[in-house]
Amino acid sequence: MASPGLLLTQAAGDVLLLIVLWIVYKRLGPFPPPLEPVQKPRREISEVLVLYTTSFILSVIFWTWGLPDLPIMPGVSFNLRFFVIMILTVILEFGVHRRNPRDLGLVGFAKSGARIAVFLIFFTVVWGLLKFFLAPSTDPAGPLLFLYWLLTPAFFEEWEFRAVYQTKLERSIGPERAWIASGLMFGLFHIPTDFFGYFWQLGGQDPLFSVLALCLQTLFGFILGVVFTKTRSIWPVVAGHFLFDFFSMVLGWLF
Repeated sequence: MASPGLLLTQAAGDVLLLIVLWIVYKRLGPFPPPLEPVQKPRREISEVLVLYTTSFILSVIFWTWGLPDLPIMPGVSFNLRFFVIMILTVILEFGVHRRNPRDLGLVGFAKSGARIAVFLIFFTVVWGLLKFFLAPSTDPAGPLLFLYWLLTPAFFEEWEFRAVYQTKLERSIGPERAWIASGLMFGLFHIPTDFFGYFWQLGGQDPLFSVLALCLQTLFGFILGVVFTKTRSIWPVVAGHFLFDFFSMVLGWLF
């Protein structure tokens, strides 16, 4: 079971993220004009559901039975889900739909998005440091494993949930519903890690800790979705995701 201090820290994190969500949504910068609607919104939604279901199933398999890892260099390997989803999304968006990098937030930046981008980066650094001091990770890890757990989750998850799912949904159901849906999908995607994998073990197999972790991840997904919409760029959310992981996890591993 999780200690009372760990549960309190997790609950405080949920409250903090709820406040930050209100700030980024209501107080920091306007929403830019929505993306141009597609002629076949049902097709876009169906593609999101198929991709998400595939990714979720592969994640469940990874955290329960394991998936084969493909080595990239000595000491670093990516699991099969990374390659399957990356290949499918790249082929679909660039090959089938002929979208350019700007459509997916890979290039370009909304003029009014600077304040919210700076705020996200500042907040994730502070939040990561707070988590480090209040509940540091004690898992051993080498420098190469840092790259796997930081660079891969940061870019890969933001590419999947923001650049692909959220933009496809925005073209189908509008920006407001899109960032809410992508944030909820982002949170629910962590069910395998919260109830079978890393966070289940971190919380001492305590269901309450896992529920609090799931709420926190969902709120973080909402925040990232709002920032992505207002900046029209994937890079601020990748940076925020990476910096939180770095300060909350890597510092714990190092010390």
